[in-house]
This record gives sequence, structure tokens and C-alpha cells, in this order.
Amino acid sequence: MAKHRKNRKSAVSKLQSQKDEITHALQRGKQQLQAGHLLEAKNIYRHILETDPNNPIALSMMGLVACKDGEQKIALEFMTEAIEIKPEIATSHENLGVLLLEMGEINDAIISFQNALAIQPNFASAHFNLGSAFQKLGQQKNAIDSFLKSLKLTPEHSQAKIYAQLGYALNSLGEKKEALKHFKKNLELNRLKNFIDPNDISIRFISKPKINHDIEQFKYLNSLGNNFKRFGKLAQIYENLREEIDWSSGDGFLIPLTEKQRLIINDSYGRPIHINEAPELPGSTLNTNLNIEKITESYFKNSPGLSTIDNLLTPSALSALRQFLLESTIWFHVKKNGYVGTYMQDGMACPLLLQIAEDIRQTFSPIIKGRPLKQFWAYKYGSTEKGINIHADDAYVNLNFWVSLDSANLKPKHGGLVVYMVEAPDDWSHNVYYTGDNTDHIYEYLNQHEENRQIVPHRENRGVIFNSDLFHETDIIDFKSGYENHRISVTMLYGDRGD
Repeated sequence: MAKHRKNRKSAVSKLQSQKDEITHALQRGKQQLQAGHLLEAKNIYRHILETDPNNPIALSMMGLVACKDGEQKIALEFMTEAIEIKPEIATSHENLGVLLLEMGEINDAIISFQNALAIQPNFASAHFNLGSAFQKLGQQKNAIDSFLKSLKLTPEHSQAKIYAQLGYALNSLGEKKEALKHFKKNLELNRLKNFIDPNDISIRFISKPKINHDIEQFKYLNSLGNNFKRFGKLAQIYENLREEIDWSSGDGFLIPLTEKQRLIINDSYGRPIHINEAPELPGSTLNTNLNIEKITESYFKNSPGLSTIDNLLTPSALSALRQFLLESTIWFHVKKNGYVGTYMQDGMACPLLLQIAEDIRQTFSPIIKGRPLKQFWAYKYGSTEKGINIHADDAYVNLNFWVSLDSANLKPKHGGLVVYMVEAPDDWSHNVYYTGDNTDHIYEYLNQHEENRQIVPHRENRGVIFNSDLFHETDIIDFKSGYENHRISVTMLYGDRGD
């Protein structure tokens, strides 16, 4: 009898140990997934399923990994199985909603998020994702309601992205001042408070192009007069740091900052220490001599949709915007090809740019057709850096324009944009057709179609409006050296893909 009790106790202990191992493994898998390490996360979940094939959490998370890897059909199988095994797990319904949203099945995604909330009413991320789904349907008031519920349930250090989405929704409703307040709050939480995400490469890592840009910008600001003399000292600090850093460490591009190095530049690196004011301007920011009828006719004639717009902005709008982008220390992001970037929620949102975006939306309404501004960003390139790799964007219409000087461009027939008049396939998800360095499948796809590419040379104040589904890439860049000669492009996205 004692022997049987001992055996049962041993079996129970072994079972508990196995459960503990699975629990810890699930936590590790989640951490790897949050860090963007898909292969590592997949291996962890696969190992769990070898031990426990019907583990619903592992099945659902394997589905989420597959979703992020662009394998939507496989993801759907994993997630559906997880819910069939144990339908009362809220996260399984949320993960399915995320997948359906990625697949463009917005109404079904909403049902999944609502199912998750029926099980767990205080599920902050499900409220957030439900808001994102409503946003895609253009139901901005419903989106705001969901974002506000998520905000109440989310600790302050994780609230930044919610404020950003509230900013987008409020701007879509024409509430520019309120939108700017929320973008400012996002910036404050992300960049001014010490809520530093350990996975945020824009703070924990540095690269030669980024530090070179920052030194140039600080020297430029220092040259503007007595009010900017502190930037001369910063330039010297960054130059000393550039000499000290072991550029052979890391992956050869992004170099991890040591704690000592990070503390030296902690108050300035990745921080909006100077943002130039860019208020709204009286009247329209667009050139009143634009021939809208001709531009619109050219767009639709040049199917699937592309038109060039010269002298897009008024001289005063162009000058104010150029000053804002040259002076403001909002260039937090660096790309593998060496250019730096800033985004709407990262300090780029200002009254002037929101005014320009709305003027474009109203003026080119026959093309944009009332769709809201989805996002805007700017990229700044060195004299000979390779630009953006070939891709398409997850939107309805793109408008790209350049604020950099004509006199800086050493190859006037180039320096702009190459647009391939071929649309991304409907069944390609965004994380497949915008893939950074992995572009072989795009060129293979283009080779299967009659190539009709259009080279739009760089011109100061030239815009290009085109169907967001068209593949495009930066043309050859050969600009003069010097901070004020950097090539600067602005991109505005309107609506969603498939609208």
C-alpha cells in the first residue's frame, strides 16, 4: 500500500514538473516572439507540442508565429485547432482576430476580439486590437471608444502606442488639436520618460550612419546662433563617442551601446531635444496654380494609377517644412541601407504637416476619394547611400514628395523614385510584400509580368501620387555632401489596401 502511495506521489510530482516546464517554456516563447525572434519562438512552441500535442496555448502561439511569418493558412489551422480544443481561452480568440485582421477579414476579426472580451472583459490588448479593426472600417468613434477602454486597463509605461492610435483616429475626424495632444503624449512616454523598451533598437543600439547624421545635425544647429550653442558641445561628445565605439562588434551595422556609453548620451540620443515649431499657415499649403484636372486625368490614364506633380507646395510651406525637418531632432530610426527616418507619431506630427496632409486629401479628392490619412513619414539620405528597397505599401494611395534642393542632386535624371506599373498580388500580406532586404520573390514576380517601370527623377517640391499597391524603390542617389544637401523625402499614405 505504501509502495502504491509512493508511486502515485512520484507520478503526480513528475506530472507537476512537466506542467511547470511547459509553463516556463510558454513564457520563453512569448518573450522570443515579443523580441521578434520568430525562429526561436517557433522552436520552443514546437518542442512543447511534441510533449503535449493538444496544448491550446502553444497551438495558438504557433499560429501567431506563422501569421508574423506570412504563413496565413498554416496560422489559421493552428489557431482554429486551439479554439476547438479549449474555446474558453481569451488569448486564443484574440490571436485569431489578429490573424483575420492581417488577412483583411475585418468583420470576422471584430467577432474574434469581441469573443475574447466576452471571456475576459478587462483584456486591454483585445480592446486595443478591436479599436484597430474599427479604425480599418473607418468607424473612428468606435475605435476611439475601444482605445480609451484599453488605455484605462494599461499601465502608463505601455500606453504610448494607444495614444498614437488615438491621435490617428482623432485626426481622421478632423480633430487636429486633440490629435496633436495625443501624438505629443505618445512622444513623451516613448522618448522623454525613462520607459525604455529593452528591444527598442533606436535607443539601445547605434550605427555609423545614425551617429554621423546626429553629429552633422548638431553642427548645423550650432551654426544657427547663440540659442543653439549647446549643440556644438553635443557634437563634440558624439564625435568622441564615435572614436571610442568598437564598430566591429554587433552585427556589423547596429552596435549595442555599453551602459557607460548609453549614459553619456542618455539625455540626447533618441530624444526630441529640439523640435522646431511648424504652425499652420494661412490659406492653402498647396500651389494654387496646380492643374488638378490634368493631374487627375494623368493618374487614371496611367493605369493602375500614377501622376507627377511639380511645384506641389507653396514657397512658404516648402520653406517652413524644410526648416522643420532640418532642425528637429526627431530622426530616431536608421535603416540597413544607411538612411534615417521619422514617423508621424514620433515627433513629426505638427500643425503644418497635418495641414499639408489635409490639403492634399481635399485637393486630390477624385483620386483619394475621401479616404483618411493613415500615416506619414520622412527619410533622410546621405550623399550616395542606397535608398529604400523595392516594396509596396499597405494603403490605398501614396503621395511622395521631395523637399531637398535641386542644386544638391548631382544626377538630375535620377535621385527620385522608380515605380513598377505592376500591383502586388491580392493574396500577398503586407509582411510578405514589404520585406526589407528579402526582395527576390518580388523581382521574380515582376519578371513574370511585362515590365513597365517609370523613373521619376528627383526635383525639389515634386510630388508623385500613385496606387499604393504598385511596387516601387528609390532610384540612384548621388547628392552633394553636407548636411543641407541631404536628400529628404516625405511620404503620405491614405486609406487601406483593398478599400
